[in-house]
Amino acid sequence: MDSLFASGRIVDLILVAVALQATGLWAARRFADIGPGLGPLVWTLASGVGLMLAIRAGLTDAPWPVVGGFTLLGLACHLADLRQRWR
Repeated sequence: MDSLFASGRIVDLILVAVALQATGLWAARRFADIGPGLGPLVWTLASGVGLMLAIRAGLTDAPWPVVGGFTLLGLACHLADLRQRWR
């Protein structure tokens, strides 16, 4: 378990789970016409992915600009999500 965190692979597993979740939501909307569409969720999912990448970069001792860049990416997506929901 230590190596899973030290290598950042734990974040890879979480990102796979997010991709599966997005696929499931898309399929539910597409084939059963239930649940939210991916359109409203894109920015929410993207902000989470940005933060997960920042965590992965931090776990793998990436330079601070990489960690900060992914954090800013998460923030930008979060702000886009808020803007979309505000309307």
